[in-house]
Amino acid sequence: MISQLPIPAVVRFFFVARFHGNKIELWDLKAELSYGNYKSREKMNLITVFIDEEKVREIASQLSQEPKSWDDFVWLFAEAELRLLPAYAGGARYQQGADSRAIDLDPDLLVDQPAEDDIRKLAEEIARSHPSLQDLHWYLAERRYIFGVSKAPE
Repeated sequence: MISQLPIPAVVRFFFVARFHGNKIELWDLKAELSYGNYKSREKMNLITVFIDEEKVREIASQLSQEPKSWDDFVWLFAEAELRLLPAYAGGARYQQGADSRAIDLDPDLLVDQPAEDDIRKLAEEIARSHPSLQDLHWYLAERRYIFGVSKAPE
């Protein structure tokens, strides 16, 4: 029962999303309840990262040339997602009919190296959804782009 939760309490929803035109494909929606040490949205140092689809496409193309296995890319995608996850503030914003997407996040909350156990758990969840190698390249490219831009905001 929510009224019995200790304060402060935070409920966070986690998912992986892929945008296809005006549709969104979601993977593994889950919620996590945590207490205490967190930043409220008002206290976050929010920046907006506008996704440059062409740059993401270039990164994905470079990734596709790397001699890595499907399992390797699942692991790298999980690791990249966990680097960003604590910093997300509201997820992706998509405007129907517009070509741009934007992500609000707090660069102070980015994680340079997530815990190996956390990466393994998320990688197992991702693997169960059987994404294609091409999708893994794209998802990883998006996260690398967002992380890179967020670490060095203009």
